[in-house]
Amino acid sequence: MELNSTYLDTVLPHWHYSSPLKRKPFAFELESPVEHLAWVDRNYYWIMGVGVIYFLMVHLGPKWMAKREPFDLRRPLAVWNFAFGLFSMVAFVRIFPDFADIWWGSEDGPHQLVCER
Repeated sequence: MELNSTYLDTVLPHWHYSSPLKRKPFAFELESPVEHLAWVDRNYYWIMGVGVIYFLMVHLGPKWMAKREPFDLRRPLAVWNFAFGLFSMVAFVRIFPDFADIWWGSEDGPHQLVCER
């Protein structure tokens, strides 16, 4: 599949760290972030509502649960930990080749990786 996109054509020519690309970008990596910011502008009230609910749960939740019996969350926690571990492994496999190329493959690797990104 050919990687043709307006976003690719405008962003990747300035991407001099890893030439040629070590991996094929995912579809969401090719999308313009402007579309996502426009969604946030249109739906800011949802974001604010979720923030208020989170704030209330953090501050009122312990008071509400003080006299209740604790939930048995061992199984959901085990599922969460497994999924998070799987995600972490996939993220490592996805990110490490580019990281290694910049860290060890360029003249000023650590500085370039941290300061110029």
